[in-house]
Amino acid sequence: MNGYVATRGLVLIELGVSLRREASKTLWLLGLGPEYDWFFLRGAGMFKRAMSWKQCALVGGAAWVGFSGLGATSAQAAEQITDYGVLEEESDLFASFRTASRWSGTQGSPRALKWSIVPDGTTLPSSWNESSDDSSLIGWLDTIHNTSGGSDLTQRSWFSMFEDSYNRWDELSGLQISYRPADDGASMPYNNGQAGVRGDMRVGGHRIDGVNGIVANNYYPSRGDMIIDTADTFYTGNAIRERHFRNVLMHEVGHGIGLRHVRSDDFGQLMGTGSFHVFKGPQFDELLGVQRHYGDRFEENGGNDTAATATSAGVFASNGTWSIGTDATNTSLIALSDIDFVSIDDDSDTDMFAFTLTQDGVIDALLTPYGPTYNEGREGGALSPLVTSALSDLTLELVNSIGVSLVTSNASAAGFAESFSGFAVAAGDYFLRVTGEANNIQVYGLDLVVAVPEPGTLLVLMGGGVLVGMRRRRA
Repeated sequence: MNGYVATRGLVLIELGVSLRREASKTLWLLGLGPEYDWFFLRGAGMFKRAMSWKQCALVGGAAWVGFSGLGATSAQAAEQITDYGVLEEESDLFASFRTASRWSGTQGSPRALKWSIVPDGTTLPSSWNESSDDSSLIGWLDTIHNTSGGSDLTQRSWFSMFEDSYNRWDELSGLQISYRPADDGASMPYNNGQAGVRGDMRVGGHRIDGVNGIVANNYYPSRGDMIIDTADTFYTGNAIRERHFRNVLMHEVGHGIGLRHVRSDDFGQLMGTGSFHVFKGPQFDELLGVQRHYGDRFEENGGNDTAATATSAGVFASNGTWSIGTDATNTSLIALSDIDFVSIDDDSDTDMFAFTLTQDGVIDALLTPYGPTYNEGREGGALSPLVTSALSDLTLELVNSIGVSLVTSNASAAGFAESFSGFAVAAGDYFLRVTGEANNIQVYGLDLVVAVPEPGTLLVLMGGGVLVGMRRRRA
């Protein structure tokens, strides 16, 4: 989105050439309805109405979209439109695992967010033939679940479905999402989150289009608000439909944290538009997207990028093993109980793991990149294979307590393991350091084995270990 101009009662938003077709499908998410027209720049400050984005393409240059239903023509109104982040740069539209804009912060950094449920009677946006009714979500859910209560929504039997849906994204990433009980009922989606007043990501509901069709919609950051179709029967009934509802909630939260729709013909994804009862919650494609945006769960509370903040791998007084990233070994289906996933989110990310030997020992370490290969593409676009085990070439290092690298293993290409074995060390504090070469995410697993040899054999092992380490170094 390159700029805006207010003219003749319209707010015109400039779109790059590559965004026209995408914009025509996603503008309804802005909550502005279908009342928009295409324009192209005829001359200096002069705009001409076009029949469609195709006429803009024939003229060349950028297209402009005019909104006539805003009730405002000021720069402030235009800023409200651009704030939603629904129209992204071309690089995002064609990115793997379909990330849109994220909540404020640098790529890969953790982020704390609050969510809330708006009280019934809250004004909701009307878009894409959607009703102009106020929110009736709480009463609708109470009727379905045959429950009632006061303002403490946590006591409702249906509350856990919402809480679990937001918490699931928290478990899988550097997001710290928690419920904010307060919501003042300010209209959606123009009011930002405020401590003690309302959440950053808010949930309401009214009639959208009835049975089938759109079951819910959600704004991208920095709004994140969700609207559920309370006139749809998609949610009510048996256990399969409850799974549908939970997956719909998690799908919509996915949009709210910055993930787009994705399509595949050979792999299940929560952010797809197909069946919602085959699996539960985010799958591997969504794991990549959310950890690319916010890092893995070890990025919270200062991260583990340095020796001072390293994740503990334990204290070894005798033979022992330690592993992390174990749930990534099965990438065909991620269960709701799976939380052990780690990744390098770009070429500036570092993961440090600290361990201590109370006596001399021998170390083996194995770094394995994980991920399935599947056909993937943006909604409505072409599919191509995505090899998620080879998105970035990883490096493994053994570092001592003063920061000296003792062993470096980076001889293998992307998609293949790095390791060293039989490396003898004296008692003390050590670190395993993992980095990646590409500006991309790579999910991995890390295994450490510590052995305490018999007295008298350590010197020989130390010599062999040094040679092993040297042979593993890349030329």
